[in-house]
Amino acid sequence: MNIISLNGITRSFTSGLGEKVTVLNSLNLDIEAGSFNVIRGESGSGKTTLLRILGMLDSKFSGHYIFGNHPVQNQPDWVLDELRSENIGFIFQEGRLFNHMKLMKNIILPLQLHEPMFNGRSAQKKIVDLARHFFKDKAKMMKVLDLLPSSASGGEKQRASIMRAIITRPCLILADEPTASLNGELKNSVVKHLHDLCIEGYTVIVVSHDSVFFSEGRQLELDKGRLTDLL
Repeated sequence: MNIISLNGITRSFTSGLGEKVTVLNSLNLDIEAGSFNVIRGESGSGKTTLLRILGMLDSKFSGHYIFGNHPVQNQPDWVLDELRSENIGFIFQEGRLFNHMKLMKNIILPLQLHEPMFNGRSAQKKIVDLARHFFKDKAKMMKVLDLLPSSASGGEKQRASIMRAIITRPCLILADEPTASLNGELKNSVVKHLHDLCIEGYTVIVVSHDSVFFSEGRQLELDKGRLTDLL
């Protein structure tokens, strides 16, 4: 069963010189529910543009996008906001955490936004239960979650970013260069966390040119606006 179907997706921009630049050209893509997918491509190949379309953050495309049973194109913003908030978790390059909030507060934020009857104590228990999969030592875990992003390491911030993305249990995880700011050991840790999420039933799409992902799941390459499956 496909969770995503793209058919004939084209996205163009106007350059500073007034020239039309086509980034995605009649692109087709089917993503199976519960699958792990890696989209490779050089810098400037359109990976981020594609991820923004998949995440319903960019609706200025032509073609057809079906998410589950829902057509995405030509929908009003409130419909896209609802589909996105209920179904998609984002993991951004370098985390994109709110610097004035402790890691715990950053992770809780999606629950505050999406749960009509938000309960702080219940939310904290959810985070502690979830954090056990990311931190081996409970005492250290609580100390880390009490840090501001400026005081946390790159790996700690990225783990918090992943936890924030999945705290509401969305069906789709979109990860944009999630290992870009990490070293080798921490990169492998992020790959393992994402792989484990896929085993749990999440659909994972990673956009990256980092070779640490090149042996994981389905491999696709974006080049000159078109996607190719790599065998």
